[in-house]
Amino acid sequence: MPFDKNLFLNPELKHRIKPMIHSFWPKGDPAALIKALKTFGYGGAVLNATLNDENFISDADTDEFAEVTSLFKAAGMDYWIYDEKGYPSGNAGGLTLKGHPEFEAKGMYMVRRIAYEPRHTTFTIDDETDKIVWAAKYPLEIVNVSRSYVQHDKMIPVPFTDTFVECDLNENEAFFVFCVKPAYEGTHCTHNVCSHRRYINIMNKDAVKRFIDIAFEGLANRHPEVYENAEAVFTDEPSLMTHYTAPYETWPYAIVPWVDGLFEEYETNYGESILPYLPLLFEDTDKAYSVRVKFYRLIGDLIASAYSGQISGWCRAHKTKFSGHYLSEEWIKSQVESYGDNVPVIKAADFPGLDILQCNPERYNCNTAKYIQV
Repeated sequence: MPFDKNLFLNPELKHRIKPMIHSFWPKGDPAALIKALKTFGYGGAVLNATLNDENFISDADTDEFAEVTSLFKAAGMDYWIYDEKGYPSGNAGGLTLKGHPEFEAKGMYMVRRIAYEPRHTTFTIDDETDKIVWAAKYPLEIVNVSRSYVQHDKMIPVPFTDTFVECDLNENEAFFVFCVKPAYEGTHCTHNVCSHRRYINIMNKDAVKRFIDIAFEGLANRHPEVYENAEAVFTDEPSLMTHYTAPYETWPYAIVPWVDGLFEEYETNYGESILPYLPLLFEDTDKAYSVRVKFYRLIGDLIASAYSGQISGWCRAHKTKFSGHYLSEEWIKSQVESYGDNVPVIKAADFPGLDILQCNPERYNCNTAKYIQV
């Protein structure tokens, strides 16, 4: 099809930019907002209902939002529904975690002890840690004075409680303890311009279901037409909180994604236990790469099922689509940090999206848009 300059300069309304307008429509005269949007050449908007910290959206605010969206429809203007009070999406203004600390994002860290002569060692969790989830020791292969390797196929499990483990180590043995802690300090939770709230675990289906119940169901039950007439629902930067955002900050533990049942999910998916190879999630050897690829693919699949897939299913059932922007799509490394495998996560959305905040050549990554072409 030949390029039509006039069509490019004067596109149909459905092809025009739709800015985000977070509850800033004129009170008492929402039609003035639509008139202004048309005057400036926009094709619609991404809209929030008025949200609060007690019940997220009141009946009165729901009714007001329904009135605003009906005016958009009457004017032939498209609208999207923004799903959150700020970001990252999933918090429902902090209500998702209220009374449900078990839904918080978690990470697993490793403690390593080496014995070159026999000794007894103990480990007790600190006040940052929830529980111990695995402990084991391994013989070392001593190659020479500068090299030794853990023999992962000779793992010896070590009994442990939630809070304590002790072990007798023989000469040339390595001892590993794996613990779970909240994924919060130093992450995107504390390094964004919206809030410093603790965040949900986007691999936890129950956590995401609670977010849907709070952020979606009340509006849908009172005014189902609001979703039926929406072009899509926009979610904003849900992600794992297991990487540290600022490289100049030092935190005591490196953490990888965790959700209860993760070990069992790995064995179900790959027909083998990850337990002997847990150290390889943190330590580099030639054997580490295949374990990490499997692990992070599983993480992506769990997010795709619990978050993108679950919300997409809800949106389809309510006659709309699920879209939005994920986090740091520009770099594959960041995709792994935020989602494990980003491809199944965005494929599970009905309407994959991205965020390009700056289009100047120095900051724009021309490959970014390719990531949603799946």
